[in-house]
Amino acid sequence: MAALLLATAMGNPGSNSVYLAITKGQAKRTIWTDTWIGLCDAWGIDCTHNRTELVTTFANGAHVYFGGTDDLRHIITELGQKLTLAIIDECQDQSSAVLKQLTEKILPPALSDGGKGRLILSGTIPDTPSGYFWKQWEAARWPRHNWSMLDNPHMKDPAGELASHLLDTGLTEDDPGVQRDWKGIITFDATALAFRYDKHRNGFQPGTTEVDPLGKWTIRIAPKEITDRCEFFCVGGDTGKFDRMVVQVFGWSSKHKEIYQVYEFASIKDHGGAFSSFGPPLDQVRRLFGHVNHYFDFGGSKMAIDNFTTDFGVYVLEAAKKADRKGQVERMNTLLKAARLFCMIGSDLEGDFLTTKWDKDKREKGTYEWSSENHPDAADAARYASQGYFDASTEAPTPPKEEQRGFEDDDNPAEAPPWYEQDLDNIVPDGPSELY
Repeated sequence: MAALLLATAMGNPGSNSVYLAITKGQAKRTIWTDTWIGLCDAWGIDCTHNRTELVTTFANGAHVYFGGTDDLRHIITELGQKLTLAIIDECQDQSSAVLKQLTEKILPPALSDGGKGRLILSGTIPDTPSGYFWKQWEAARWPRHNWSMLDNPHMKDPAGELASHLLDTGLTEDDPGVQRDWKGIITFDATALAFRYDKHRNGFQPGTTEVDPLGKWTIRIAPKEITDRCEFFCVGGDTGKFDRMVVQVFGWSSKHKEIYQVYEFASIKDHGGAFSSFGPPLDQVRRLFGHVNHYFDFGGSKMAIDNFTTDFGVYVLEAAKKADRKGQVERMNTLLKAARLFCMIGSDLEGDFLTTKWDKDKREKGTYEWSSENHPDAADAARYASQGYFDASTEAPTPPKEEQRGFEDDDNPAEAPPWYEQDLDNIVPDGPSELY
């Protein structure tokens, strides 16, 4: 990338090129200090470096800028000029929203002058098949190039380096990370994600999709053949103070084991909405599904719950088991893996299923917190909505101690008492419990 930036600047007098990492500090560490300055010096290039602003000016009037995609406002101001080359690096870790905005809205006008502009998205293979970068690669609308660490001509002994890495880390060559980062093989690690969602197993197309003309929210509703299968419905909501405001509705019946995402309202991030924003979607939910039960996250505020109940005339059951994040996710994963929980393809919930990870550092300390890469507001609301399904389950009776002891001494499974056949994770809910 440094060589391409240099060749572009040298071959196009007066041109402007830009390299964008995730942050300006990262750009300085990864390419400016270790690669860019050394490359220019090694070739004796007539140029000057502004080491504060990370800008190189060449004798022919060309400029190369280095920065981060985290400062969009500054980028929009600085890059209003014509660009010959733009490189966005570390795309596997870039925010999909920022990457999409840069790629589709901000950079194209600056790169379109004379048809000479060139845009490059660069990064390593992501550990999950998700995100804007991966979708662009998968769509194959751009020329694609893939190299492995073993192809690096600057490594004197790539195979030896890999062997040393495996020895130091205790990993094997079939580890997904080694396959991706060292061999350039596109493979993914299902255990990297918190949810065990599979599009082909758990996804279905929405029936209708409504989008706010101003682009502030989206509503998705399941097809009628899905909603007609459901007798009972439960609403889960997340106020999303600094992220998305989300309403999820799950439906199920006493005749079927499946639970379906039948409705989703999701705002954009930093929506700035108040409780009143819940009014229209909740009214729509009542019209569509009649009586529903509500689990909303208000950060544990009793006053907020009371005010919400007064304003909207619905009784809110706070997600009392909200703290048991790990347990709730595991129960949802049981349903996902058994092909009993289904969500709409393209929904914010599916997006969370495909991107949400546990914080590795927190897991090492025995706690389960979301990774900072993605805060799953839609999945959180879905956890609350699924709580109604789990609370409505009829639990198997606890067998008498003597009966249980008798079975443990019995070598014939065919004579197991009736309660032994019951599987708590596979019980069909009868409907709302008396708690409602």
